[in-house]
Amino acid sequence: MYNRLRVLIIEETSDSLKKFEDLFNGEYEVVGIKEIKDALQMCEAYRPNLIIQNLVLGSENSGLNFLKNFKSSEKYKHIPVLIISSSSSQETLTESLKLGASDYIIKPLNMSSIQLKVNNMLVLIAKYRDKKMLAKFYGVPLEEKSKNAVMNLLENMIEEIIENDFSPIEVAEKLNIGQGTLTRWIKEQFNLTPNQYLLKRKLQKAQVMLLSDKEIKYKDVCIKYNFRAVADFTHSYEKYIGKLPTRLKGEEKTTKKQKH
Repeated sequence: MYNRLRVLIIEETSDSLKKFEDLFNGEYEVVGIKEIKDALQMCEAYRPNLIIQNLVLGSENSGLNFLKNFKSSEKYKHIPVLIISSSSSQETLTESLKLGASDYIIKPLNMSSIQLKVNNMLVLIAKYRDKKMLAKFYGVPLEEKSKNAVMNLLENMIEEIIENDFSPIEVAEKLNIGQGTLTRWIKEQFNLTPNQYLLKRKLQKAQVMLLSDKEIKYKDVCIKYNFRAVADFTHSYEKYIGKLPTRLKGEEKTTKKQKH
């Protein structure tokens, strides 16, 4: 019933991203980006279980700066980060580990070794998730259910919920709780109604598509996530993500110029 574990790849070339995507696709859900400036935004939208990060992206210290900011966040510090680098400097290795990296791998890469390291990390994550949220959850009376456990389970079911376009009533049934309880807990944790929460998570999934594929057509995003029109999508995106997609801004300006 759980979604596949999510791996975010931050690499500098399309060829490198493709190698990692080919290595893990099918076993895990994999998304790759090339620009470090998109990384925190992507983490908020994608919510990865593990990150593989090239240390040098853009400027010399950009990778270390991202790692420092990422690991200093209460929201993300528990997520393992595997660093890959062409530098064999002991100073750089030590600094990366001090900042919170789980491992440091020097290029040239042994993809089989990386696959084993990632598998070992994610097996531990999956075991912890299953033990915490599954073994204790079903068959437990409502009054003994933890709100945090329900919200974690909701998050781990989000792909299934979005893919099947479940209503809040159907989500409550999946979680084996009352709709009123679901409404109250979502309001307490996110200050949103269930419909608003599901719409925001759908928009964050759309955001992942736009960040990871700079060439994707926004009409394809609308089709995938069941938006009736681009105007509906952009209005909702701006409301819940906080801004219009950058590419859409440019295209809308072009359209306006053509009209004048």
